[in-house]
Amino acid sequence: QVTALVVDDVKENRDVLSKLLSVIGVEIIEATNGKEGVEKTKEFRPDIVFMDLRMPVMRGEDALKMIQDEFGKDQIKIIAITASVLDRKREDYLSMGFHDFISKPFKEEAVFDCLNNFLDVEFVYDDSEISESESSSLDELDLTQFSISEDLYKRMKKSAEMCNITEIEKISDELLKQDNTYEQLVDCILHLVKKYDMEGILIILDNLSKTKDSRSQE
Repeated sequence: QVTALVVDDVKENRDVLSKLLSVIGVEIIEATNGKEGVEKTKEFRPDIVFMDLRMPVMRGEDALKMIQDEFGKDQIKIIAITASVLDRKREDYLSMGFHDFISKPFKEEAVFDCLNNFLDVEFVYDDSEISESESSSLDELDLTQFSISEDLYKRMKKSAEMCNITEIEKISDELLKQDNTYEQLVDCILHLVKKYDMEGILIILDNLSKTKDSRSQE
């Protein structure tokens, strides 16, 4: 049994990462800031820690140092969570003492690669059937036929970037209430939400037409 500690002050981020890990049988512990992360690491001694960098009470870098002072560099693998890969290069995270980093929005492959690379186990996540059906339905869907208001577009994009699933579902519901012709579009978005594929949602958004008001174009 592999145990992972997820340390992030944003509940939605913890939820997304925890669900991705629990799907493949990883036991999850959660912490809301660096200080709590250090305490739970000492208490539970997880195999791997996913550590957000920017948190109240104690930042991820400071928590990392305290954990490594206690357990050494390699006993517990610690992966940095960052909002943007543009902030720093991979070498910067490694020089800080992290074993690797993953960026938000989370990609399944990146998360599983961390587990496979740093733990003495191999995780295989096979969702090929879902992926193929979703891919074909997306391929058949002409996204340019849909127009959404600039306001809804910005809200949906921000929600996807922040991995805010609750807000994405709320906006999807608003679209359906506006016009039932959005049904296919919303179905595709909600399929991607179930997979926590925020990047896929951002790709869809990039292909939609945008209007100044909330009505779809004729």
